[in-house]
Amino acid sequence: MMLFLTSIIATIIMTAFSYIYSELKNEKFKEPQLINILINRYPNIKRSIGKRHLLGWILHFLIGFIFTALFF
Repeated sequence: MMLFLTSIIATIIMTAFSYIYSELKNEKFKEPQLINILINRYPNIKRSIGKRHLLGWILHFLIGFIFTALFF
């Protein structure tokens, strides 16, 4: 349970930093949106998803959990 909470908090903090940096520098550095863009570029995906689709957020937090588990 501690690992799960730590990964959620760490991913939220990292994402907040990325969103602030993205706004200050006027660059694309919003991980969930970038993940959705990568999914849209994958040739085997038949349906297109938007930049703000929930799948990007789910994968973003899943990746955050994996990195937290590796380094915890």
